Amino acid sequence: MPLGPVALRRASELHTANSVHLRVAWLEVPHPGLGYYNALRPPLESLGHNVTFMQASSSRGFRDGEQLGARLRAMDIAFVSFGFFPMEQGALPHLHEFSRDRSEMRPTLCGVVPLVVLINKEYALMQQKIAWLRQHCVEAALSVHHDVATFQNKSGVPFHRIWFGVDVGLFAQRPSLSTSLFAPQSYLPNKSHEYVYDLGFTGVVRRDQTNNWRYQIWRNAWPLLSKRGLRLFSGPRGGVHIGVAHAEINQSSYIEAMRGSKLWLSTTGPSDLVGTRYFEVMATGVTLCVCNRMSNELIYGSLGIKEGRHVVMFSTLAEFVDTVINYTSLPEYEERRLAIVQRAQELAFRKFSWMHVAKKVETVLRRTVVGDGKKHGGAGGRR
Repeated sequence: MPLGPVALRRASELHTANSVHLRVAWLEVPHPGLGYYNALRPPLESLGHNVTFMQASSSRGFRDGEQLGARLRAMDIAFVSFGFFPMEQGALPHLHEFSRDRSEMRPTLCGVVPLVVLINKEYALMQQKIAWLRQHCVEAALSVHHDVATFQNKSGVPFHRIWFGVDVGLFAQRPSLSTSLFAPQSYLPNKSHEYVYDLGFTGVVRRDQTNNWRYQIWRNAWPLLSKRGLRLFSGPRGGVHIGVAHAEINQSSYIEAMRGSKLWLSTTGPSDLVGTRYFEVMATGVTLCVCNRMSNELIYGSLGIKEGRHVVMFSTLAEFVDTVINYTSLPEYEERRLAIVQRAQELAFRKFSWMHVAKKVETVLRRTVVGDGKKHGGAGGRR
């Protein structure tokens, strides 16, 4: 989600005068939502970069008649997002401008304009995506997945770890946060904060999520907690949509429900991905994130998320039920809960804002173009 104008201005002012301001071509195919583009473009532009959106005419990519090569030669770098390609159909776009197959006898931009790829949905068709990287002149790739080292070894392309971001000011609902993005002040919720629910969760329920935890909890733990009189939220209609997101809940209602809950369930998704909902809960400063424990310490550890410090975790249904009861019903757990949500918010502000993610992306783009100080190609560069 875009940052406020004051935060963007402050970010731009803090950017050093010696920075390389880039002309970035953001390539996408048509789709209903532009998640990464909408989230990363405003902070990237506030850092002084010019981001030009180039949308293909079809899901199969750009046509020859669109003269993509000529347009890209006027840019410093091409940035391709795999986020919303129709992966179910295996529709990976072919960019012949960056193809390693010289048999096509077409002009190539390999070695002229660097190509950076943002991988998303790492649980879908990764073999095809790795093959795509090998078939094209890709100089760097980014992924939110913890196992980027494996992707790098298989593709031969340098991979860089990023993560999903959150509009911290929006979920904390304190107007001053958007103006103090780089010096955030966390706070403990006072006793007047109103909690409408004890526990909530929303989102897609699907079998390929880690241990199918969301369905297991909905099917087995939810009734037990309901019988004990706990106030539960699971979407605007009070039910879980198997395989379908809660599309009918709008943003303000979603945030209101989350901030109105003492605890919020968030679990790792397909391929054990840590999704943006973790960071949304942490940013509230009033709601405690309850998540599944993982044997692979890299999954949470690589993000700096620690059990008992930023979240509480469970490994069994019985442990989940006990955790929820303890943190919502026993007074001695309240002080502990409030301390955790404060530290979680501090981490969200320090590390998980979209501006922070944009700065990591910027570092990759700038190093790819400038390298050791010599410009790679394109028409832009140091101003």
